[in-house]
Amino acid sequence: MKPPRAPQFPVVTVRHGQERVDEFAWMADRDDPRLTAYLQAENAYADHRTAHLQALRTEIFEEIRSRTVETDLSVPVRYRGWWYYSRTVEGRGYAVHARLPVALSPHRPTLVAGEPPEGEQVLLDENVEAVGSDFFALGDLELSPDGRLLAFSADRSGQERYDLVIRELQTGAEVDAAIQGIGQVGLRSSTRLDQRHACGGVRHEHAEQAVSLVGHEGCSLACEVGDQPVPATYPQFDTAHQPTVTSVTRPSTTVALRRSGR
Repeated sequence: MKPPRAPQFPVVTVRHGQERVDEFAWMADRDDPRLTAYLQAENAYADHRTAHLQALRTEIFEEIRSRTVETDLSVPVRYRGWWYYSRTVEGRGYAVHARLPVALSPHRPTLVAGEPPEGEQVLLDENVEAVGSDFFALGDLELSPDGRLLAFSADRSGQERYDLVIRELQTGAEVDAAIQGIGQVGLRSSTRLDQRHACGGVRHEHAEQAVSLVGHEGCSLACEVGDQPVPATYPQFDTAHQPTVTSVTRPSTTVALRRSGR
């Protein structure tokens, strides 16, 4: 069996007077049937060349699985009257993130006969979030300082593009889910001065709770909650890396994306 060869269809692109030819530009279209056929051929070739390793693969997998505790609990961390932890359940592919009031469990909680602690509040069940998606990967999650809101990012396509969701824990209602297709980010929250606005990573006289998302290459994302956008003083950059600002404004919500260009 011969290895498959990807077909070439030259595409000419001109940028800044420079001509570039890309023979594989067609692969950018994930829905192109030619791409599907090529990937299937690659998989068939790989299966053919590694068929003699199937028994070994099965043996290694079963050994690893036998040594893995599938129903398990991470080490709970105590913070502001709560125990925070994540746990896994046998037969489920994703983790459950939860917390337990210290008032109900003065000592560090544990699993009892594989069951979660009584009084547990689930913050995010990745198994539920993954329903209906062919792919799911949690980026990050962060609680607001008052413990009322949860922000998390998730990749549902496998392209490392994440959608940001802010959810109210008591009701489960989504406060905002308008930010989509962002790069991998880390979430941070902080407390500011009053209850009129929230802004991301900047000081302002009307700022209360800041949720900032800081990602790769100097990219940061700021969510501002309030009827009016909050003026911000951005950090200084050298002239070779002037930031670009893109904002999306809706009633009661302003979202600003800042990228340094580094």
